[in-house]
Amino acid sequence: MEEMGYSVDKACYVFYKMLNKKIIARVVGIITHAMLDAIYYLSTKIGTVHGNIKTSNILFNEYGEVKLSDYDGFTRRLRSIQAQSRDLGCPYYKAPEQIKANPATLKDDIRSDVWSIGVCMLEMLLGSNPYSECKNIFDFIVRVVHGPVPLSVVTRKDILVPELVEYISHFLIKEIEQRPYPAELMEHRFYHICPLTSHTILYWCREVIIADNARVIHP
Repeated sequence: MEEMGYSVDKACYVFYKMLNKKIIARVVGIITHAMLDAIYYLSTKIGTVHGNIKTSNILFNEYGEVKLSDYDGFTRRLRSIQAQSRDLGCPYYKAPEQIKANPATLKDDIRSDVWSIGVCMLEMLLGSNPYSECKNIFDFIVRVVHGPVPLSVVTRKDILVPELVEYISHFLIKEIEQRPYPAELMEHRFYHICPLTSHTILYWCREVIIADNARVIHP
């Protein structure tokens, strides 16, 4: 795999903490476009799931290329240790069905990856994971399984944000049976107005890299 030296979680830190800026909706949409393409390929061409999607596993480079790393689902399949490895992955990105189910009997479903992408989308809009303020793991479980999806905390003047929040709501449907598959989400208007070829993502990636390099040189 080509060199992908930066992650989206680092970009959130650079934008929200260092630059005091927000990641615009179009950038979130383009990154989501790349993530949907990736999990669609995994599910339809390889027949597996990712299993560990989080912002630190979404990588990019100076050319505006965005990739997923750490294919936990593929690794599990290769190693044939499904029962003992179902519990892998960062809990703050896990879907309700992953939290409620017995790890030994939980079946892979690409729609759990869809939920994880939705959480990443919110994190990019907010600057931090929407569940990171949970007091403990039990508080987190209650919020994810029984609480409302934290979409109302996204308030922006960015003209595309209302449409993006509506798009995110499809990713974060609690009942997996009602949550769309990647192919269905790829039919949404927001997917198509945020193409991977947009110069927006190129300029954004370079802004992150330049700011981070300046931090290293002048800490």
